[in-house]
Amino acid sequence: MGERRNIVGGIVLILLGAFFIFWQLAPQSLTGWFDQYFSWPFYIIGTGLIFILIAIVSGVGGLAVPGSIIGGVGGILFYQNMTGDWVSWAYAWVLIPGFIGFGMLLGSFISRDMRQERKTGLSMFVISTIVALALWAAFHTGAVGQNVVWAVVLILIGV
Repeated sequence: MGERRNIVGGIVLILLGAFFIFWQLAPQSLTGWFDQYFSWPFYIIGTGLIFILIAIVSGVGGLAVPGSIIGGVGGILFYQNMTGDWVSWAYAWVLIPGFIGFGMLLGSFISRDMRQERKTGLSMFVISTIVALALWAAFHTGAVGQNVVWAVVLILIGV
Protein backbone atom coordinates (compact mmCIF):
# COMPACT_ATOMS: atom_id res chain seq x y z
CA MET A 1 0.00 0.00 0.00
CA GLY A 2 2.84 2.41 0.83
CA GLU A 3 4.44 1.82 -2.57
CA ARG A 4 1.14 2.61 -4.30
CA ARG A 5 0.90 5.92 -2.42
CA ASN A 6 4.44 6.85 -3.46
CA ILE A 7 3.68 6.10 -7.11
CA VAL A 8 0.46 8.12 -7.06
CA GLY A 9 2.19 11.01 -5.30
CA GLY A 10 5.00 10.94 -7.85
CA ILE A 11 2.57 10.92 -10.79
CA VAL A 12 0.64 13.86 -9.35
CA LEU A 13 3.85 15.86 -8.86
CA ILE A 14 5.01 15.06 -12.40
CA LEU A 15 1.66 16.15 -13.88
CA LEU A 16 1.59 19.34 -11.81
CA GLY A 17 5.17 20.14 -12.82
CA ALA A 18 4.38 19.56 -16.51
CA PHE A 19 1.30 21.77 -16.21
CA PHE A 20 3.31 24.61 -14.64
CA ILE A 21 6.09 24.30 -17.23
CA PHE A 22 3.51 24.52 -20.03
CA TRP A 23 1.91 27.50 -18.31
CA GLN A 24 5.32 29.25 -18.17
CA LEU A 25 6.07 28.53 -21.83
CA ALA A 26 2.60 29.44 -23.18
CA PRO A 27 0.74 31.46 -20.54
CA GLN A 28 -1.60 33.13 -23.01
CA SER A 29 -3.00 29.83 -24.27
CA LEU A 30 -3.89 28.46 -20.83
CA THR A 31 -5.00 31.76 -19.32
CA GLY A 32 -7.28 32.48 -22.26
CA TRP A 33 -8.75 28.97 -22.18
CA PHE A 34 -9.33 28.97 -18.41
CA ASP A 35 -10.82 32.48 -18.43
CA GLN A 36 -13.14 31.59 -21.28
CA TYR A 37 -14.57 28.39 -19.79
CA PHE A 38 -14.25 28.72 -16.02
CA SER A 39 -15.00 31.38 -13.42
CA TRP A 40 -12.56 31.69 -10.52
CA PRO A 41 -14.49 29.48 -8.03
CA PHE A 42 -13.93 26.52 -10.34
CA TYR A 43 -10.22 26.63 -9.46
CA ILE A 44 -11.15 26.04 -5.82
CA ILE A 45 -13.66 23.32 -6.70
CA GLY A 46 -11.05 21.70 -8.96
CA THR A 47 -8.49 21.68 -6.17
CA GLY A 48 -10.98 19.86 -3.94
CA LEU A 49 -11.72 17.36 -6.71
CA ILE A 50 -7.99 16.71 -7.13
CA PHE A 51 -7.77 15.81 -3.44
CA ILE A 52 -10.73 13.45 -3.80
CA LEU A 53 -9.28 11.90 -6.96
CA ILE A 54 -5.95 11.30 -5.22
CA ALA A 55 -7.84 9.76 -2.28
CA ILE A 56 -9.63 7.35 -4.61
CA VAL A 57 -6.56 6.41 -6.64
CA SER A 58 -4.23 6.02 -3.66
CA GLY A 59 -6.76 4.42 -1.33
CA VAL A 60 -6.09 7.06 1.36
CA GLY A 61 -9.63 7.94 2.43
CA GLY A 62 -8.46 10.71 4.73
CA LEU A 63 -7.68 12.91 1.73
CA ALA A 64 -11.38 13.02 0.91
CA VAL A 65 -11.95 15.22 3.98
CA PRO A 66 -9.86 18.24 2.89
CA GLY A 67 -11.03 17.64 -0.68
CA SER A 68 -14.67 17.90 0.31
CA ILE A 69 -14.03 20.98 2.46
CA ILE A 70 -12.15 22.78 -0.33
CA GLY A 71 -14.62 21.70 -3.01
CA GLY A 72 -17.61 22.58 -0.82
CA VAL A 73 -16.30 26.06 -0.04
CA GLY A 74 -15.63 26.45 -3.77
CA GLY A 75 -19.26 25.50 -4.41
CA ILE A 76 -20.46 28.15 -1.95
CA LEU A 77 -18.21 30.72 -3.62
CA PHE A 78 -19.52 29.68 -7.03
CA TYR A 79 -23.11 30.22 -5.86
CA GLN A 80 -22.21 33.60 -4.35
CA ASN A 81 -20.26 34.70 -7.42
CA MET A 82 -23.12 33.77 -9.75
CA THR A 83 -25.91 35.34 -7.66
CA GLY A 84 -24.10 38.17 -5.87
CA ASP A 85 -25.54 36.83 -2.60
CA TRP A 86 -22.36 37.42 -0.56
CA VAL A 87 -24.45 37.97 2.57
CA SER A 88 -25.17 34.23 2.54
CA TRP A 89 -21.88 33.72 4.43
CA ALA A 90 -23.97 34.59 7.49
CA TYR A 91 -25.41 31.06 7.32
CA ALA A 92 -23.42 29.22 4.63
CA TRP A 93 -20.48 28.62 6.98
CA VAL A 94 -22.72 26.10 8.79
CA LEU A 95 -22.21 23.81 5.79
CA ILE A 96 -18.49 23.38 6.52
CA PRO A 97 -19.03 20.70 9.23
CA GLY A 98 -21.30 19.00 6.68
CA PHE A 99 -18.45 19.06 4.15
CA ILE A 100 -16.24 17.42 6.78
CA GLY A 101 -18.94 14.81 7.38
CA PHE A 102 -19.29 14.19 3.63
CA GLY A 103 -15.52 13.75 3.37
CA MET A 104 -15.56 11.28 6.27
CA LEU A 105 -18.43 9.40 4.65
CA LEU A 106 -16.68 9.31 1.27
CA GLY A 107 -13.39 8.35 2.91
CA SER A 108 -15.09 5.45 4.69
CA PHE A 109 -15.94 3.94 1.30
CA ILE A 110 -12.41 4.50 0.00
CA SER A 111 -10.38 3.22 2.95
CA ARG A 112 -11.07 0.38 5.38
CA ASP A 113 -9.30 2.39 8.09
CA MET A 114 -12.15 4.91 8.04
CA ARG A 115 -15.12 2.52 8.13
CA GLN A 116 -15.89 3.42 11.75
CA GLU A 117 -16.25 7.08 10.67
CA ARG A 118 -19.25 6.37 8.42
CA LYS A 119 -21.98 7.02 11.01
CA THR A 120 -20.28 10.12 12.36
CA GLY A 121 -19.79 11.51 8.86
CA LEU A 122 -23.40 10.90 7.91
CA SER A 123 -24.64 12.51 11.13
CA MET A 124 -22.46 15.59 10.60
CA PHE A 125 -23.65 15.91 7.02
CA VAL A 126 -27.35 15.61 7.86
CA ILE A 127 -27.24 17.93 10.92
CA SER A 128 -25.26 20.56 9.03
CA THR A 129 -27.67 20.44 6.11
CA ILE A 130 -30.71 20.79 8.39
CA VAL A 131 -29.21 23.76 10.27
CA ALA A 132 -28.14 25.45 7.02
CA LEU A 133 -31.63 25.05 5.53
CA ALA A 134 -33.24 26.39 8.69
CA LEU A 135 -30.94 29.42 8.69
CA TRP A 136 -31.54 29.94 4.98
CA ALA A 137 -35.28 29.99 5.65
CA ALA A 138 -34.79 32.46 8.50
CA PHE A 139 -32.77 34.83 6.27
CA HIS A 140 -35.12 34.65 3.27
CA THR A 141 -38.58 36.08 3.76
CA GLY A 142 -40.48 34.43 0.90
CA ALA A 143 -43.35 32.38 2.32
CA VAL A 144 -43.17 29.71 -0.41
CA GLY A 145 -39.44 29.29 0.11
CA GLN A 146 -39.87 28.92 3.86
CA ASN A 147 -42.62 26.32 3.49
CA VAL A 148 -40.51 24.25 1.10
CA VAL A 149 -37.44 24.49 3.33
CA TRP A 150 -39.33 23.42 6.43
CA ALA A 151 -40.81 20.47 4.54
CA VAL A 152 -37.30 19.43 3.49
CA VAL A 153 -36.10 19.88 7.10
CA LEU A 154 -38.85 17.54 8.30
CA ILE A 155 -37.88 14.97 5.69
CA LEU A 156 -34.21 15.15 6.69
CA ILE A 157 -35.08 14.81 10.37
CA GLY A 158 -37.12 11.73 9.48
CA VAL A 159 -34.19 10.24 7.60
